[in-house]
Amino acid sequence: MTIHGASATMYSVDGLRFVHLHQIAKEFERSNGNAVGPPKIYVDCNNAWFRGGKSVASVVTLLIRLAAVGFAVVPVCDGTRPIGKQATPMRAADREKARIRSFVLRAEITELQHKLNTQQLTGDERTALEKEMSDSNTALKRKETASQNAISANFVEELREGLALANAHDEGDEGGTVAEVYLAEYQADPVLVQSVLSKECALVISDDGDIAVLGGDGCIEVMNYTKDEKIKIRSTSLKTLKRAIGYIANSSVRQAKLASIVQGTGNPRQKFYPVFEGVTGLNARAAMGLILGCDAIPKGVLGAGLRYVSLSHSISFSI
Repeated sequence: MTIHGASATMYSVDGLRFVHLHQIAKEFERSNGNAVGPPKIYVDCNNAWFRGGKSVASVVTLLIRLAAVGFAVVPVCDGTRPIGKQATPMRAADREKARIRSFVLRAEITELQHKLNTQQLTGDERTALEKEMSDSNTALKRKETASQNAISANFVEELREGLALANAHDEGDEGGTVAEVYLAEYQADPVLVQSVLSKECALVISDDGDIAVLGGDGCIEVMNYTKDEKIKIRSTSLKTLKRAIGYIANSSVRQAKLASIVQGTGNPRQKFYPVFEGVTGLNARAAMGLILGCDAIPKGVLGAGLRYVSLSHSISFSI
């Protein structure tokens, strides 16, 4: 469940590489007493499909790249969506609205083209029509993409086949490998959260925001993971992020990243609300997420937002 405004509650740092992720994960597991074997990393494959190009091939490539640097990669796919997830029908409705709008735009573009081909127009009139037609074509492409923005019903089978064809389950030179695809009972999110809470791993591939929130201060979400050297990690805990950066072997890189830790979105106009930092109870974190807004309650509690949660959080800790 994507938590509304989660970015404004976290610390982040970017410009990392896959090898840096491996160094961080290895040291976290070592400190947790899991020094044997390659470090694990859990991947939300549905999220990776949307962020990495909306193709099975892009997900397969990501999983193989993680294994190539030495990760024991655990790919997790969504199972049946919970009935209470209001965001699912809302997204389906958005896709249908985009499809209808695409139909209307195509008709408008046809009419504009007819005018350009058949009517006598002044230079200014022709320029205005050409600009309108160009804008309509741009809007059409966006709406057509939005109308098709749904993952295949055969995604899990196609992913399993793609990994098998690529021999991704074989151990690589660095000892990494890709496990068989794990199909969650409902969504991948609880599986990733549990992997962190049980200390199987510290890093997870997902940029929904809810994993870092529900996984606690010891959880690190990996974002921008499709481009090496531009990878971003974030956590609700400054201490955890500093510890992670401290594990990077190259001292110059480490110092550069420590100096560039960003609070919240990084936009000076948007206030930083570290409301989850220091909150150890999973139920408390989940309740705060519901108040802010998530897939179960997309708009959150009416009249409540980060400022309200931050104020309530301060009051509860001062009592």
